[in-house]
Amino acid sequence: MTNHDELRQHILASEVSEHVDALMSIVEPAIRLTTHPPEKDPPLGNTRLGGLPDRPPGVEWPIIDGVLLEFVGQFRLEDLAPYDEENRLPPTGMLYFFFDGMLTGYDQGETPDRRAVIHYDGPQSTLTRRAAPDHDYGYRFEVFRPCPLSFERVLTLPPFEELILPEGMHPSILPLFRYHEWEKYAA
Repeated sequence: MTNHDELRQHILASEVSEHVDALMSIVEPAIRLTTHPPEKDPPLGNTRLGGLPDRPPGVEWPIIDGVLLEFVGQFRLEDLAPYDEENRLPPTGMLYFFFDGMLTGYDQGETPDRRAVIHYDGPQSTLTRRAAPDHDYGYRFEVFRPCPLSFERVLTLPPFEELILPEGMHPSILPLFRYHEWEKYAA
């Protein structure tokens, strides 16, 4: 949904309509990412998911706890600025996202959050596309196909899991829903 009135009407037409005011009180803005067909050789410094990062000089490929992180995507912040009306993001530069795509250690009960976000606010002319680092980790290191993105400002409600967990972001909503309504909210 892109505006409050549209979202309110959607909730009123749902099976949880009696909670419309409570739900509207926890609405948050978001930026929806839409992927487009992959590009074989994307332009240097563009916003995209996948591919290889266009990194600034001196920035090494992130490794956490000895785990080489996979590249998720890069965002030219000037592309996001028109959709960030709350000014939650830096207005200029690039954001790079990496994560542990193999979820290393989760099968052994480890749950460390292995991820990295890098902000670079220097000249785009210093960026270079670098090859994936050499590694011998005994698993497949993934380089995802590069996909350009478009953006849309939307309004969202928290996911079901955030509402029902004790550490959820919105515990004030919990008492409002009866057991059978949670399934309807999740849908």
